[in-house]
Amino acid sequence: MKDRAAALIVRDGLLLVIHRLKYGKEYYCLPGGGIEKGESPEDACVRELAEETSLRMKSFEKIGTINNQGRTEHYFLCTAFSGEPGLGGPEQEYQSENNQHILEWADAATLKTIDIKPPCTRDMCLKALYDDDHSSC
Repeated sequence: MKDRAAALIVRDGLLLVIHRLKYGKEYYCLPGGGIEKGESPEDACVRELAEETSLRMKSFEKIGTINNQGRTEHYFLCTAFSGEPGLGGPEQEYQSENNQHILEWADAATLKTIDIKPPCTRDMCLKALYDDDHSSC
């Protein structure tokens, strides 16, 4: 299993999440994906965000690393980006009735109640929303 890089995109007090409806299961995750051979976690995060959401990261900082089921996951807080979210890449290509990827903006109250994967990222997400230094992203 490849290591993963993911982005926390905050705008106007909301965090961008991917709402997944997958073969009868419902959960949420952050935009991101596998780190390719020879690619840095930072480069993978920029690439994956552009592929999945059409957003271009301009500035970001690493805010955490976790071990999730045997793979290392790197998390980056985007402090500046351009564009408007729009699903792309394989996530758009493989959309079906049983496999949905829906980009949504979530507030703190929503983040406290949804099934976000992995669950240990919930606190990281809430901190990103409550951090006044990043409220203008």
